[in-house]
Amino acid sequence: KIYIDVVAGVFCQHSIDHNSEEFIEVVYEKVLDYVIDVELSKISIDLSIYCPDKDTLLYIKSDSKVEIIEAKGRKVYPLVIEGNRVSFGDKLFYIVTGKNEVRVIKSHTKGVVIFIGDVFSNGVQQEVMVIAEEGKVYELTRCEH
Repeated sequence: KIYIDVVAGVFCQHSIDHNSEEFIEVVYEKVLDYVIDVELSKISIDLSIYCPDKDTLLYIKSDSKVEIIEAKGRKVYPLVIEGNRVSFGDKLFYIVTGKNEVRVIKSHTKGVVIFIGDVFSNGVQQEVMVIAEEGKVYELTRCEH
């Protein structure tokens, strides 16, 4: 479990105060099934994603609209990570096709990358990237105690 306090902008392993909200861990690969509604392009329940590179937590409220970008190919290489801000035209993925051609998928939106997930099937790799509007994503830091 983790506890977050959006007002203070922090997250902790233990309850912070009466403003903190408790979150439980969900296997990362299940986020698309349980937390992000792909058909409606929105967050189903409040979501927090840990970004180990920056030791921060991204928090986004339920019902927030998101952009879902899919990339399929023999090999797919994401060029950004969770927590990165992207703008129109930024490169998101390199794809190696079955004919060994390299293609680029660029952003058609502006926001914060909140999720990148792999899906493998029949020798084709598929990656899904979820981007939320910047004002809807809170970046929280670890508490000091």
